[in-house]
Amino acid sequence: MSSAANTNQIGRGPFAVLSRAKYIAYATERGRDRLLRDAERLENWAAGLVLGAIVLEAVVWISPLSPLLFKLGNFAADAAVAVGIYGEMRFGHIVSDILKFRLAAANARAADAQEQLRRFRTPRHQTIDPDGGMTGGHMARITENLRRFGPIQFDTGLAAGSGEPMHFLWRLEKVLRDAGWIHLDWMGVGPSLTATQGSPLDRFWVNGIVWADDVEIHVGPLDETLRAAAEALAMALNEIGIAAAMPGFGTHSANVNTIHVLVGLKQ
Repeated sequence: MSSAANTNQIGRGPFAVLSRAKYIAYATERGRDRLLRDAERLENWAAGLVLGAIVLEAVVWISPLSPLLFKLGNFAADAAVAVGIYGEMRFGHIVSDILKFRLAAANARAADAQEQLRRFRTPRHQTIDPDGGMTGGHMARITENLRRFGPIQFDTGLAAGSGEPMHFLWRLEKVLRDAGWIHLDWMGVGPSLTATQGSPLDRFWVNGIVWADDVEIHVGPLDETLRAAAEALAMALNEIGIAAAMPGFGTHSANVNTIHVLVGLKQ
């Protein structure tokens, strides 16, 4: 029988509980819950045994017993006290171990929640470019990774309502252009805006105003040859903690043979 199976078996007697406790580190949450209930029950039983032994000893002392019965009564009371104290210690230790596991799990969840909150509060342009372009950081690595796909055309869309998507998009556009990808103006119905990245001498590109969550990368139904490059871009962003997905084609850009990169608000 495996360690997990030993931990999660349902024997409820004292020896079975002591055996199950040996594998507490491998237990499922449900298995630990059952073990906790059984250990608490036996700990209470042991405390009751100690109390009963004290009562027995008092009865022995006040009862008119023969010397032999008096000795036997005291022996039984002392033995019950010893067994009860031992049981309280052993089963109490099991309860303590399970509560420590629960506390450790709760601390891990809290730490994970704090890390998720930190990532959410960190603007994406700081994630992709943490030192302001001094070393290149993630931008240089993503650029090098995408360069192998050659001169792929791309255009960009931007969600309105916050400056954070724009600051990130500027850097993402530079990554793609530095990889040799060809930046096209957004061509489609609906509102659009012009924006540039870096120096005022840079060319201005037209971005579509879109509704998107996080980063969405769209490939048209006739542009399946671009899917590998789009998937590589999405994977590279996800690897550095920037959520990116390929939800399927749903843009209003008229550009064909083009990857459409939409930057929405962080979710």
